[in-house]
Order: sequence, then structure tokens, then C-alpha cells
Amino acid sequence: MTLFKAKQARPTNAAQEQTLRTKVCNHIASLKSRQEFEPILGPVIQNAKCDNLHVGNNCWGHWHKLLFTHVLAKAKIPTSAKSVFQLPEDNSLRKHLKAFRFKLKCKKMYNKILKWFKEKRKSSPFEFRFTGEEIKKFCDGFMYLVEAQIEEGHIDQAKSFFVLSLGRMGLHLRDSLSLANRVSNISSSDLPKLQQNCRQYFNLTSLFHSANLSVWAMGYCVPFHTKQLFEDLGVGLGINSMQGRESKHQQLASFASFSLVKHRWVKVFRHEHMSNIWVRQQNPFHDTYKKCKDTYVPKRCSTAGYCSCGMPLSTASACMYCSCEISKEIIACGSAGKLTLKMKTTDQQYIYSRIQMSIASLTRRENLQGE
Repeated sequence: MTLFKAKQARPTNAAQEQTLRTKVCNHIASLKSRQEFEPILGPVIQNAKCDNLHVGNNCWGHWHKLLFTHVLAKAKIPTSAKSVFQLPEDNSLRKHLKAFRFKLKCKKMYNKILKWFKEKRKSSPFEFRFTGEEIKKFCDGFMYLVEAQIEEGHIDQAKSFFVLSLGRMGLHLRDSLSLANRVSNISSSDLPKLQQNCRQYFNLTSLFHSANLSVWAMGYCVPFHTKQLFEDLGVGLGINSMQGRESKHQQLASFASFSLVKHRWVKVFRHEHMSNIWVRQQNPFHDTYKKCKDTYVPKRCSTAGYCSCGMPLSTASACMYCSCEISKEIIACGSAGKLTLKMKTTDQQYIYSRIQMSIASLTRRENLQGE
């Protein structure tokens, strides 16, 4: 790029500068590149580590997007519906929202879906930015969303394959985040478990759904960087988390909301100094350290009456979601990294049922437009 610029004539006015800029951009495009200058961070890029907080946020957001798309396709919402509560109780979207409100207790996301359905359903897809609050709630109760979409007695049918695969993905994602977010309470025996969970999560997402950059980062970067930090410093990848800094930024935003624009940052830093330094100097024994006891894996998963996925065991002392035949084939595919012969047949049956569902949806839409 430097040689290409040296060969060009030096511009003497604004028009020639614009022409030179256009030539440089076209040359970069011809090289199939987006880079004009050598990156400054190039020599030290090996010291960079992925941020497990945002990777987890994006992976759970991707997981819910896949599930919500399936829920909307299954809901068969009429074009005349203006409110979610106009749909029948047994509608898949109503079941999804009921699990959100009463089992996951994600009030913020629940209200966002209601508002989107009322105002933006016909113009734009649903979007939501996941935070640490939603991650903890999804890790605790993601199987409740899966349970809401499986009809009673149809768990071994091909149409349950999609949500069961999402359930297995969520299980590996939860266990991966549980190990990746640790700072000190991690041992060398946890590293193979982390790599196995991350790899199986990536395999399932790639085989049955769609992968993106965050999914790839969770599958490969997270276990690699965790192993590097443990070998070099004896700590986990949680030492590199942005969660504490994001909490500080939210506190600064609350300080800014009570200040005028002209003297905003003076007031913000004064509030921060008073709360973080001055108050603690006046009474240093009042503020004591409290170890965080939050866990991504629910405590009920280690009890006798529950499965590792978080659902209660059936009368046969087995989880009906993890012990069914389709789930066993999904587990085998995730471990092998490829589809088994039986899963290929199940996948074909599921694709056929989705095609029939799409045809019925198009026919119903055409009938509504004709009326």
C-alpha cells in the first residue's frame, strides 16, 4: 500500500485529494482487503485475550434468536393480531412468554417482546442486547423455554429435534461459562472439561444451526486463552472479564443523570470520589469484602431429584429430555463432530415437516390477503 501511494502524484487541491483517496480505496478493494495501514497492535496481539462476558452475552443472544425464530414460525400468528394476548393459550408464543415471565423471570426481556409485537413486528425482527443479568437467568432456566415448546407425548418425534438440540447446546454453553468465568477456583483438571464443553457446543451449533464469530470464539478461543492464563499466572479467564468495569460505567451514568451538561464531568468525578474514596476513609470498617457466591450452574443440578440440565427426573429416575432417543443421537453427533446415520434420517424428517409448515403458512397468508 505504501508503494502504491508513492507512485501516485501528490495532490495540490481538494479535488485531487478526493481522486487519490478513491484510487486508494479501489486498490484496497482489488486486493480483497479492508486494511490500509499496518496494525499498531500487530507485535503484541498474541497477548490479547478474549472477553468471556461479551462472548457469553453474544452466544446466549444467538441461542435465543434461534429459538425465538422457531417459536414465531410455529405460532402461526395472523396478520390481524395486534397484541400477544389475542393469541390462544396453547400458542407457542404464549407458552414462550409464560416461561419467560414466571420461570425465568426476565421482566425486561418479556416487556421488550410485548412492545416489539405491538409496534415493530411487521417492520423489523426482534433484537435484544443481552447483559450479565440475562446470562445468569438463562443459565438457570433455559430448559424451561425448551420444555414449553415440546408437546406432551411428542418428545421422540422428529419435530422435537430442533428444540432438543438447542437444549443440549444451552447445557454445554452453561457449563463452559461456569468454568470460563472463574478467577481463582479453577484447577488443571477443569481445563479438559472446559475444552470438551466448548468444542461440543461449537459442533452442535455448526451441525444443526448457524455459527458466527462469537460461537467460534467460545469453541476455540475461550479454552485456549484459559489454558494460557492458567499456565502463565495460575488464574482463570475470569480475570479478564469486563463485568466489573461495566458495573462502574452504569454507576457513572447514574451520576451523570443528576448533573447539568455544562459541569457534568466535574460532578460525576466528585460523586465517584465521595462514594469510592472519601466515605471509606471516614469509616473504613463499614465496607467489608463479601465473596461472590453466584454460580452459573443451579444448585438443584447437584441434588438427587434433578438432572444436570436442571429439569426434575421422571418416575424412572431419568430425565425425559436428556434420555430420549433423539437426545442420545444429538449427544453422539456433538462428540463425534459429524452426523450419525440415524440423525441424518431424523434431520430429513424434520426438514420435511418444516417445509410443510412453511407451505401451510404461505397458503394461510394468501387466503387472508384474498379476504
